Amino acid sequence: MSALARAAYFDEPVAAALRYQASAEFGAVRALLPPKAGRALDLGAGNGILSHALAREGWAVTAVEPDPSELVGAGQHVSNSSGNPNRRKLRNASC
Repeated sequence: MSALARAAYFDEPVAAALRYQASAEFGAVRALLPPKAGRALDLGAGNGILSHALAREGWAVTAVEPDPSELVGAGQHVSNSSGNPNRRKLRNASC
């Protein structure tokens, strides 16, 4: 596992998200995006580092993470720009 990937899960979430936004990996993603920001759906969002990076670039992002584990879903996550998590618990999403 790369140091960037490990840090995405084990470092403080906002610091990990900011580091990801500055990474070559996100640079490659950015190169594939249209020049005008719009709406994005991040399925399997984990702790939200991609969602956070996209939002900082002006995208309106909806993040969905079905894994309730402390490592990925219910534990650490990046908050919205006001500092408050904007999360809803989904009922059985496997239907």
